[in-house]
Amino acid sequence: MSENDVELYLEDNETAHKMINECLMKIANRLKDIEGAVAEIPTPDKTYYRPKGDEEYLTLSQNLDKIYERLERLENGMQN
Repeated sequence: MSENDVELYLEDNETAHKMINECLMKIANRLKDIEGAVAEIPTPDKTYYRPKGDEEYLTLSQNLDKIYERLERLENGMQN
């Protein structure tokens, strides 16, 4: 390998490293944006719904409990 070939190789290597670094920086910034967006998504314990006829808003689990209580009452009422 001549001295000129070595210099070209080193320049290509430096250019490649700069491009890889730029790509990694863009990916890191995008990941930060995605993490921020995901953090804002409401979880089931932060999701509220007010059933028709109720005055209070209930969480998802409270609503499911209420639905299952009503189903149980209907099932037990039908067995009598």
